[in-house]
Amino acid sequence: MLISNFLLMKKYIFSIVFLSMGIISNAQNPISKIEESLFEKSTHQSEMECLLILKEQADVSFATKISSKEQKGAYVFTTLKNHAEKSQLRLLDFLKNEKIKHHNFLIVNAIYVKTSLKNIRILADFSEIAIIADNPWTHFDEPKNASLLANEGDRTIEWGIQNIKADSVWLQGNKGQGVVIGGQDTGYQWDHPALKKTYRGYIDSTTTDHSYSWHDAIHGQSPLSKDSLNPCGFNTKAPCDDFGHGTHTMGTMVGDDGIGNQIGVAPSARWVACRNMERGNGSPTTYIESFEWFLAPTDKDNKNPNPKKAPHVINNSWYCSPEEGCNSQAVSALMELAVNNLKKAGVFVVISAGNAGSGCGTIPEAASGFESGFTVGASDVNDAIGSFSSRGPKMFGDLQKPYIKPNVVAPGVNIRSCVPGNAYAAGWNGTSMAGPHVAGVVALVISANSKLAGQVDAIENIIEMSALKLTTTDTCGGLKNNVVPNFTFGYGRINALAAVKAAKTYLSNTNDTTQDTLFNVFPNPANAILNIRTEQQNEKLEISIYNALGKKVLTQIEKNTQQVIFSLESLSVGTYFYEIQSEKGVQSGKFLKF
Repeated sequence: MLISNFLLMKKYIFSIVFLSMGIISNAQNPISKIEESLFEKSTHQSEMECLLILKEQADVSFATKISSKEQKGAYVFTTLKNHAEKSQLRLLDFLKNEKIKHHNFLIVNAIYVKTSLKNIRILADFSEIAIIADNPWTHFDEPKNASLLANEGDRTIEWGIQNIKADSVWLQGNKGQGVVIGGQDTGYQWDHPALKKTYRGYIDSTTTDHSYSWHDAIHGQSPLSKDSLNPCGFNTKAPCDDFGHGTHTMGTMVGDDGIGNQIGVAPSARWVACRNMERGNGSPTTYIESFEWFLAPTDKDNKNPNPKKAPHVINNSWYCSPEEGCNSQAVSALMELAVNNLKKAGVFVVISAGNAGSGCGTIPEAASGFESGFTVGASDVNDAIGSFSSRGPKMFGDLQKPYIKPNVVAPGVNIRSCVPGNAYAAGWNGTSMAGPHVAGVVALVISANSKLAGQVDAIENIIEMSALKLTTTDTCGGLKNNVVPNFTFGYGRINALAAVKAAKTYLSNTNDTTQDTLFNVFPNPANAILNIRTEQQNEKLEISIYNALGKKVLTQIEKNTQQVIFSLESLSVGTYFYEIQSEKGVQSGKFLKF
């Protein structure tokens, strides 16, 4: 099966965004490190929330050479931790001595602080700091047209599950067992009848242990909330949902009450979770804190982080609204770095596209616009795009090259799932409802073939290539409306049955622990030729090129060689996949032809 190592562009997105902002040059002018919005807030606030973004960000790229998910996670966590401890030392000493409220991160090299403009000016003098960015609170894009229903008992399987053929996968004995799904959202009612038995903290009917299964990133009231009466409180030790949204999304991933409410795509997968919003209000630091917890979950006292406890996939049905202030390039790049590092640790990151459609280019920057995340639009029962579903294209930093977003679409119109109070709600519309379907399919794929655990790029390609191909009348980004992928449906509507079938045929390299890439394939994007090089001579190489519809369009066989120059002259502009078979293993990937 096709395996994508990475697009060349993915590797450089963080550095390009930061270099384009001239952050390094700001070192000679400390005040210019401070974002303008903080000066504006200081006119009516005595203290501001901000992020100290350090210049030196850890390099965890070696993780791409490690195949084991557990080893990937351990390497990424240890590298980030060691780098943060060393580079943050002087700043943390200052913050502690001055009794400034702070929280330091390691998944990205940054520190949250809440302090006065006077102290922010002092902090700007620290040479370690690249920029001092605002930490805005914004309200997430919640679903519409929800209606509450009583527990109805026996029902047919939900239409979304049937639409993507997840129920057909169940008949093969695969319901996601052996896989852990994570969610960061408004919280979760862990003991809802549809969720209780698959919550990882549930031991049996008399025993529950929330260590390594729950984290609350909400430590106080959001400034957007009109009162302090949060129904869950803050720093909770057990899962609680203060808004209802999170419980609904988890239901679509794993929900099944055993008496007919079959609402989850992977009902035998276990789940863990974070609360990243206070009644629907979140900030970059609450999102980053949650990403960090998923990298290495902690015990109930937020101590003893353990990357072995990390989930296989996490769902993110939220976005950081630029209309409400989340428009900082620096913060967006920082959040994307968190996604990149989590992905390198072997965790699949699903992100909802947003509900700002139907216009072109309506996918926001954070987090659905991140090139490294797996972005999901919403489709209806007839496989038409939801009118609200955000469209691409998105542009890649200073290069201004569009990349495909969304990656795929999934059921997100009129979705029924569980909500707090042991109840069920129907008629929810949103890409928030679509993303959980994809997270569930990831669980089914890994359950079908455990060798895919931690192989994020491979799973992305499996889901994209197996999707039902859909075209559109939209002409977003100047693409013809009969092209797949496109900026409305991406690679199409997900198909769990086809994805699982492809997963079962997946071939990995022969070394199951640490591996070097067998072949160097370049350039990417490519024009007339694709170069394929390897350090060792191969008796036989079979190279195949597939188009985005999964059709083989070119094949070439070479013998006793270390280098192949593959002609692309006959291919039209678009996205393609390559597959190289040799006696040492199989390597595949994705490339752009321009």
